[in-house]
Amino acid sequence: MAALSELVTQARAQAGDGDRAGFSQTVAAFSREVIEPFLALLMDADDEVAQLEALCDAVFPPPDPATAPPAGSPHRLVFAADVLDAPWPTPRRTAALLSIVDSGDTRPGQPVLDALAEEAIAAPPSPARIRLLRRLLSTPVGFTGRPAAARVLAELHAEGKLNAAAVEAAFTADRRVANEGKARLGDVVFGDGAERPDPTGFRAALREQYDELIWRLTETPDPDAWHHTPRSPAPRGTRFVRRGLDLRTGRLPAPPGEYVDELVAFLCGAQLTAAERAELDGWLTGRPTAERQQVARSRQAAADAAARRESTAGPAVAGIEPDHHYPGNAAGYAAGRLTATGPVAAALARAPRVFLAVVEDDPEQFAIRREELCEFLHVAGDGWKYELSLTDEVKSIVETGPGEDEDDLLEQRIAAQPDVKSAFHADREWFEVQLSRPLPADEMLARYIDALSAANREHARRLGIAVPD
Repeated sequence: MAALSELVTQARAQAGDGDRAGFSQTVAAFSREVIEPFLALLMDADDEVAQLEALCDAVFPPPDPATAPPAGSPHRLVFAADVLDAPWPTPRRTAALLSIVDSGDTRPGQPVLDALAEEAIAAPPSPARIRLLRRLLSTPVGFTGRPAAARVLAELHAEGKLNAAAVEAAFTADRRVANEGKARLGDVVFGDGAERPDPTGFRAALREQYDELIWRLTETPDPDAWHHTPRSPAPRGTRFVRRGLDLRTGRLPAPPGEYVDELVAFLCGAQLTAAERAELDGWLTGRPTAERQQVARSRQAAADAAARRESTAGPAVAGIEPDHHYPGNAAGYAAGRLTATGPVAAALARAPRVFLAVVEDDPEQFAIRREELCEFLHVAGDGWKYELSLTDEVKSIVETGPGEDEDDLLEQRIAAQPDVKSAFHADREWFEVQLSRPLPADEMLARYIDALSAANREHARRLGIAVPD
């Protein structure tokens, strides 16, 4: 909170001085602190957000939604670019955006801009069109999906406007860029390797600029630069491997932190031609054993990660249509629709007959029968990563808000499930789970139910309460 307050103070001074560039950088730093603009209000940062939004609307006045030009108007592209040209999605700016786009998600920064991107791509050439295409790649006001962003990049290439700034904006703004297992912009553009035809030379040109972007972002390593470094595909060339080894051995100085291991593995896992592999192997012959082992591990990890991203496995459950479809082959299910599947039925059979309300004073008053449990659960993900959520009713049977010195029993039990690589309690009602292999949604739900059962039983045991199995 102190950091957020300091950033607001800095932004106010820059606004007063008319320093729009510095102001934008400070707001971007504020955004990084809260991860996503819509999450800021969950951090008890209402006052700081309100102050920042007032400053943003003063420095970057949003257009009036009432003046939004209709589709086909020559002024529409200018209006759209003006809406997107700001460092923060204030309520007024979001209202202006929603006057020209339809989106099921109206939270700040979350409206989908794909239809607007297609509109810009189809528009006749003009400076306003180029400006809008560029803003679509980097704006925090909305979200341009990866396939649409790839088409925007291709259009900029066709217009001779695909420069380093556009490439950096697109790849560093790619949402959840650091999440392992997620399809990323690079996967969409380069996913088929050299086999896909490239008649315009777009992919070749973009790949050259992509490698140079990685080189620039890793030249002076630090956690923030690594957080915004694209992870897929791996860069090309032995220079990246050598840089990784320089970082590992300290020849390339960097602030300490866990990110160093990730960055070293990423650089040492660079894509190499047969000739480059032979050259590197010859060079490594004279290097210490630790450096040779580092390169071998990184190559294998890069190959494994590529295989995971190329896997066709996903969250789909045979014969059951998801409640929601999301970008990147992700889908969501209300758990109550999966109770008849084999894995879920078996997990419920293993569960207590009644989940006692061990968090309440009266364990029986708010108890949940096992056949009712799934009414209060939801799973969503892409097969490799899931978001597991629960409603308020479940808070009576497991502690979802443990204190600082208390065990997070549910997070621990989720993390202990088979095939779970990591589990993170992101919010009281929400867990993020990363898997070591892809699972359909019903198998993930079965593990969630097992974790809830184990947490409920352990909480009851600590209180000396008998669970009716």
